[in-house]
Amino acid sequence: MAGTNAGGEADAPTFSLSRKKTVVLLLAIVLIASSLLFISSFREPEVTEASISFLGFEGGNPVFLVELTMHNPNMVGGTLVGGEVNLYVEGMYVGVVSPSGETYVPPGSEAVVPLRFVLAHLPFVTGNPVEVRALGAVDVKVGILTFHVPVDRTEEVYI
Repeated sequence: MAGTNAGGEADAPTFSLSRKKTVVLLLAIVLIASSLLFISSFREPEVTEASISFLGFEGGNPVFLVELTMHNPNMVGGTLVGGEVNLYVEGMYVGVVSPSGETYVPPGSEAVVPLRFVLAHLPFVTGNPVEVRALGAVDVKVGILTFHVPVDRTEEVYI
C-alpha cells in the first residue's frame, strides 16, 4: 500500500519481492509452454516422389541419379543436412550416396534433391534393364529439430 513520506507526499506503490518472483515465474512458465507448443507443432518432412535414372558413363563407369522430392509441411523452412542412401543393383549392394551440400526446403513447399552416384564397375550387361534400389534416409533440419526421413525406391533402369 502507498504511504506518505517525511514531506507529506504519497509514496509510489511498489511490488513486494514475493510478488515480483511470482510474476517472473509465471512469465517463465508461459514462455516455456509456448516454446514446447511451437516445437511440438513441427511435422516430419517426407519424400513424396523419388526417381532413379541412368545418366551415362563417366570414365567408363556408369553414373546414376537418384532424385528425391522433399515436402516440408511446416511453417518454417528446412535444410537437408546429411544422410546416407544405399544403392543396390539387382539386389547387390554397390555403394552409398550422401547429399552434397545443403538443400533448402521452403516452408509448406517442395524441393528436389539430386543424389549422383558413379558405380565403380558394371557387373551387368549393358543394353538390358536392371533393378536399382535406393534405400536409406536423409536428415532434414527444421527449426531446432532434425528429422531422419526414410528413402526407399526401386526402379527398373536401362543401361
